[in-house]
Amino acid sequence: MTDDLSLSVFVLEVDRRPVVAFASRTHAAAEAILDEEQLRARLAEVRSGGAPLCDDIAIFRLRLAHPDEKAIYRRRKFGRLDQTGVLFAFLIEPDREEANIDQEIQALTTLGGKDETGES
Repeated sequence: MTDDLSLSVFVLEVDRRPVVAFASRTHAAAEAILDEEQLRARLAEVRSGGAPLCDDIAIFRLRLAHPDEKAIYRRRKFGRLDQTGVLFAFLIEPDREEANIDQEIQALTTLGGKDETGES
């Protein structure tokens, strides 16, 4: 429980659109997560409104989450988008008419190696 209290919730904006929320101890650690190329690749695979969430030239911006975004994070945190093991929550609604979105979300949840209990 004390671990949750020491984490701040950050939002990743892609081209000024809030896309995902995640928790980190410091702003510097949160920025380091954005440097992961795998994060950009995974976000490019997910679509919302028929378009990928990002592309190779999308601009990532990090900020602290607003109270409503923190609430969404706490309700929806689902899995890992990169190797850091950080839990993310979509702030947008991914397209579900694509047959593989549920499998993609499942793949995202297993992408950190360990689940929330710390087991593989």
